[in-house]
Amino acid sequence: MFRKSEAYGELEIDHRESPGFSEGLAWKVGLGGLEVGKGKRARVHTKYCPHCTAHFILNPHRKRERCYCRSCDSYICDNCAIDMKVTGECRPFAKVIEDWAKGKPVTALRSPA
Repeated sequence: MFRKSEAYGELEIDHRESPGFSEGLAWKVGLGGLEVGKGKRARVHTKYCPHCTAHFILNPHRKRERCYCRSCDSYICDNCAIDMKVTGECRPFAKVIEDWAKGKPVTALRSPA
């Protein structure tokens, strides 16, 4: 049986043989909370957002619930969740491209974080 919890990608950062980078830089590039310093190795799960085509890291320390779109039956990134909450509509990227190809006006998309 297929489970959504099993459908993920994986990101591996291996600094076992390199100087790594500081915790401050990790927060700047969106890897805050991961052990990515000298001699460390981090493996985290990622998901694909069908609304903006971004891949986002599933933070193992996250307390709040991950955003979910019932219309397209997928988890979405936080930026697209904000857009969906404001507009009240599901806008998968495939639909945006389809509308554009038909000559319909396309509103600006939020850029991936």
